[in-house]
Amino acid sequence: MSRHFLYVVLIFPVILVAGASANAAGAVSDDVIRIGVLTDLSGVSSGDAGQNSVIAAELALEDNEGEVLGAPIEIIAMDHESDADVALKRARALVEEHNVDMVTDLVRSNTALAVQKYLTDNGVIVMPTGAGASQLYNELCSPLAFHWGLDGYAQSKGIAVALTDGPEDTWFFVTADYAFGHNVESATGALAEAAGGKVLGSSRYPYKATDIRENLRAATDSGATIIGLASGGRDTQRAIRQSYSVGLRDGSRDLAAILMFATDIRRIGLYVAKGLKFVTPFYWSRDEASRAFAERVHARSGAMPTMIHAGVYSAISNYLKAVNEAGTDKPRIVARVLREMKIDDAFARNGYIRKDGLLVQDLSLVEVKSARESEQAWDYYKPLKTIPGDEAFMPLEASRCESL
Repeated sequence: MSRHFLYVVLIFPVILVAGASANAAGAVSDDVIRIGVLTDLSGVSSGDAGQNSVIAAELALEDNEGEVLGAPIEIIAMDHESDADVALKRARALVEEHNVDMVTDLVRSNTALAVQKYLTDNGVIVMPTGAGASQLYNELCSPLAFHWGLDGYAQSKGIAVALTDGPEDTWFFVTADYAFGHNVESATGALAEAAGGKVLGSSRYPYKATDIRENLRAATDSGATIIGLASGGRDTQRAIRQSYSVGLRDGSRDLAAILMFATDIRRIGLYVAKGLKFVTPFYWSRDEASRAFAERVHARSGAMPTMIHAGVYSAISNYLKAVNEAGTDKPRIVARVLREMKIDDAFARNGYIRKDGLLVQDLSLVEVKSARESEQAWDYYKPLKTIPGDEAFMPLEASRCESL
């Protein structure tokens, strides 16, 4: 199937079907397992999701030989364009027109926040891999919702603790004015202060802004020793590039990219990104399992997968495993089985699912290599430290999930 086709079809879904065996004893509703990949195939996040998320879904389907419990599996990919209203429209189509059993990806918090409750209210299991807002497993938690990847709180805590040693470490945030940016600024600031540092302020810029040098100058003028980029994707890439023009990379302060992907570094280059520190649950060369998965993705797209893509593969694989173990696709039964599973695969290490639906897993603190240190294409990360999941993620006692 043409990958270009995926980028131009914005309204009609792409359907990838495998398997056609009979449903064993009618255990699967409609005799088909349907999984929605609601992602960004054309908008501001498309480079960090989109094509490779669909490929990751294909690989999970292939690893299950296209069927579970004797029923075929369908992957239905739709483009939400990083727009909350579009995401809700596409979610309704997945439910009303395609009768999906599970939805994953949901890159960007604005889209996940718009659709998670709608989907769970309609009996659909939701497993976001690309939305970091903690509300998804707090106020919007559900027995059918599983936070499966990117987590703003854990990203924030990892970098805040790594860079803050005491009161001499002061922070200023340059923040993208949307849900994930707000979450990251709030969480990182609180965690930095808990580590003994001080937050001097922040400057927010609107969604899709192309020139944020004024915000970066405010960070320079603040005198902070650490500038936190509370953003992701192209916003973070732009901030790092423009930071040079306002003197932020003169060596007198740290630039903390709280959320970074290998695709970001690919676009801005090692000469620009070198030395940046951040945390991630996944990088392609981490271990044998991650490398094997990544090489399969790269063979099809020419790009290595990010945490979002690996999360899609893991979410679908473990959902199908739970369906098989449950002997049915009834959502509440499958959800109960999922919560009892240990998650240890190409994406997650030492993972388990808490009562609030959060997948807790080990994270890695990494530093971006210099061009001289990089030994091959996509060789960007120098691992510094493994952060156990119980140390990185929001404590369960702090959860605001009412269904606990």
